[in-house]
Amino acid sequence: RIQSFGSLVPSRTPRRPPSVARFLALLERGLLRKVVERSSAVATVLLPVAVALSIRLVFWAWPPGDPAGEAIAMPLLGYVAAIWLGVTASVQSVVGERSHHRQEKILGVLDVEYALAKAIALSVALAGQILVLASILLWRTPLDAGVFLAGLGAGALAGLVLGLAVSALSPTPEFALRLVPVLMIPQILFSRLTGFPIADFTPGFSEDVLSRLAFTPHLESIFGNPRALDAGFSAIPAGWGGAAGQLAGLVLFLAGLAFVGLWLLDRRERRVKAPRG
Repeated sequence: RIQSFGSLVPSRTPRRPPSVARFLALLERGLLRKVVERSSAVATVLLPVAVALSIRLVFWAWPPGDPAGEAIAMPLLGYVAAIWLGVTASVQSVVGERSHHRQEKILGVLDVEYALAKAIALSVALAGQILVLASILLWRTPLDAGVFLAGLGAGALAGLVLGLAVSALSPTPEFALRLVPVLMIPQILFSRLTGFPIADFTPGFSEDVLSRLAFTPHLESIFGNPRALDAGFSAIPAGWGGAAGQLAGLVLFLAGLAFVGLWLLDRRERRVKAPRG
């Protein structure tokens, strides 16, 4: 009679020190996977093009004599699009590759090595998307390229970490993907594009607490100022450090949630027992 041994995950993985060679091998495999998967590579290139052209169809011509005033909505839409690109790039990256994560754990890979390699590999592909998005949105506009590109990069990084946290905590890839609209609603709602919150209508909790948990208010206070988009970093309004600190705090908190998700996944795998036969 053939005995079933169940999962190959060991009941207790031996502790190993971090290894640079192991980390570089993980990073190389992650980057090669992005290149080899043709459908993923094509989507990576076409997605920012489609998003950027959709925005430019609305803001095709820039108002004459107005560097960044009346058309301020265009760069703000760009920041929201960058967040969305970051979320979609990573929201299935962990939960969709649980078998790979299980194999890496068997080989003694640490969660910090796996998470950092995953984040860097995704960031490389996302950086290319942001450059494509920026090149189309900056075409024939007087926007300062440095400020606008920095805002796009910050938004994409924040979205990437948010997607990683959701992916690590989600039970299935389908569940994680269906959360993308839910994750993006606060980014749009709390943007200056909507004029939200509304005086005497929006609850104080939403205005004082929930708005601080979205990325867009912090991005817009730093990189969405019309003078800064016109004259460059020297025109960024004073007090930007507070918004930058809150944005960095959100990113670090979400990174911590991603590690918690990996830890919970490891715990669930350890509880798998071989069936008696």
